[in-house]
Amino acid sequence: MPTAYCRLILPYFLLTLLACEREVTVDLPRPDEKIVIEGYMEQDEYAYVFITKNAPYFETVDSASVMEMIVIDAEVVVSDGSQNDTLQLIYDPFQFPYLKYVGNTITGEVGKTYDLYINYENRSYSAKTTIPEPVQLDSTIFRVEEQFDSLGFLWFYFIDPDTIGNNYRLFTKRLGKDSIFVHPYPSVYEDKLFNAQPVEYTIYSGRDPNIDPEQYEEEYDEDNPWWAFKAGDVVLFKFCSIDAEHFDFWYTIELQAHDGNPFSSPTTVKTNMQGGALGIWGGYGVCRDTVICEMP
Repeated sequence: MPTAYCRLILPYFLLTLLACEREVTVDLPRPDEKIVIEGYMEQDEYAYVFITKNAPYFETVDSASVMEMIVIDAEVVVSDGSQNDTLQLIYDPFQFPYLKYVGNTITGEVGKTYDLYINYENRSYSAKTTIPEPVQLDSTIFRVEEQFDSLGFLWFYFIDPDTIGNNYRLFTKRLGKDSIFVHPYPSVYEDKLFNAQPVEYTIYSGRDPNIDPEQYEEEYDEDNPWWAFKAGDVVLFKFCSIDAEHFDFWYTIELQAHDGNPFSSPTTVKTNMQGGALGIWGGYGVCRDTVICEMP
């Protein structure tokens, strides 16, 4: 997941209108080195934070270069205003980039504000986030799509609170298939268009980054797409409430990822990090549901 924004996007594209037989060599400048911070405080869970370095946009990324990008010697502290939690570096084989800082003292509480402090190479970075009150689901169902015999999407229903400014992020995990909770694209929504109304939404499966792309090609095809849920699946659904800055980060990330026009203005990814770092420190208020996908 951090690789989606570890690279700095160059603020321009080169248009060449010269004759095709003329060679043009462009020496692209290297970006200023920055660190990328991705950290979360989830309701009833310890904080966890990934820290990496950015890389030039066109640089080849492989396992060796990724390991060089991971920051393993930072001081990472989370505070709830009354106590501090110094996070420890651990290895997690299921979450890229596999090395992350994890807390062991403070667990997330709804309504609380949490400060993140990071010291690395004599520089300090900080951010603040809240865990919003989770919005409760009314129901979640599996519905088969007409063009498939046993494949479909999840449909979920809830009533948006009567205060504007509620923001949401979605995750699913198919037991026995997905190694972690994955998110679809787009994964975030705001209530500007449905404030204080009953809401009906559909969700498809995200793609598990720990599964080899070749395995996807072997197991899935047009008649069995990877993004569809299947009758017999047991799906864990996380319906997360997030604050406005957390929403803005993922909204701009997903706009950037889906901008297929090379000549359009690049999207500026918003961040709540202070001190010159990129990334996000975000809180999650979580409502969970389990769906057994059954044929009607």
